Amino acid sequence: MKKSSKKKKIAIACAGAAVILAGLAVVLHGCGAEEEASEATVQEAQTMTIEKTISSEGEITSTLEENVEPHTSYYLKKINVEEGDAVSEGDTILTYTNGYTMEAPYDCVIESWYLPDTGDQLTSDHYVTIAGTDVLQIELSVGEDEVSLLEKGKSAQVTVEATGSTYTGEVSYVSEQGEYTSGMSTFSAKVVFDNDGKLKLGMTGTAEITLDKAENVIGVPASAVHITNGTSCVTVVNGDGTDLTDTEEVEVETGVSNDSYIEIKSGLAEGDLVLVPASDDSEEDSGSFGRPDGDGSGGMQMPGGSEGGGMQPPGQQ
Repeated sequence: MKKSSKKKKIAIACAGAAVILAGLAVVLHGCGAEEEASEATVQEAQTMTIEKTISSEGEITSTLEENVEPHTSYYLKKINVEEGDAVSEGDTILTYTNGYTMEAPYDCVIESWYLPDTGDQLTSDHYVTIAGTDVLQIELSVGEDEVSLLEKGKSAQVTVEATGSTYTGEVSYVSEQGEYTSGMSTFSAKVVFDNDGKLKLGMTGTAEITLDKAENVIGVPASAVHITNGTSCVTVVNGDGTDLTDTEEVEVETGVSNDSYIEIKSGLAEGDLVLVPASDDSEEDSGSFGRPDGDGSGGMQMPGGSEGGGMQPPGQQ
């Protein structure tokens, strides 16, 4: 009898705990729903230009590095340069005992050399390593979800903060084999550009490449689009947008997107009001990648004249 009574007390305690937990879950769920509804915003679908870009910082290096061999039947009289020197095409690098010289074949930097002592004969083992400075390059890392959009010849912009200069270049190389780390693969790519004489090898630059671009398209904040049963949808707010409970789910066809905005190919018209969840950060750092056409400011112009992505429902501002 004592054992049976003990089991009954345990069962009652468990049932009571279950009721408490269930009630707590309902309360928490209700609080969460209320908070989400209160922080959600409403934004208009607008005509804009959307760009998907990648950007990477890296070291500026030469596209041409080679070992220049001296005349093998001559004797070395003098090395006319120091390691790290920048020399112009035709400048003297070495002087031989017979008065002849070895000259720079193009504008370059003297990186290193392997040469005999002064007065000794030069052989085929000797060389001077040089790196050209006319055409430079910068290497960047591309994620596996973006590399398919990258191809040789794509235009790129290289910015060098040290000189305050920006250069137009192009993609010269895209690796066909990625490197797997931390659950994903990255691929290397190179951008080449011409030196205007201001840059030095080893400086730091930032290369930016436009992977995809859609102009004069309907766009909304990227976080306004969600997947329901494998279909892209948005929540459209009916009426004037003041009643956030008066909504409907609308299927949409999407196109070009970036971290801020996404193209809507079908399903919405300009001026439609969509619900943007509280987690939306599209108003931050949108730059020129999601700008309403005709407005170069970069931020979305909202109903009522407000700038940015923090618009409140019309009539509640």
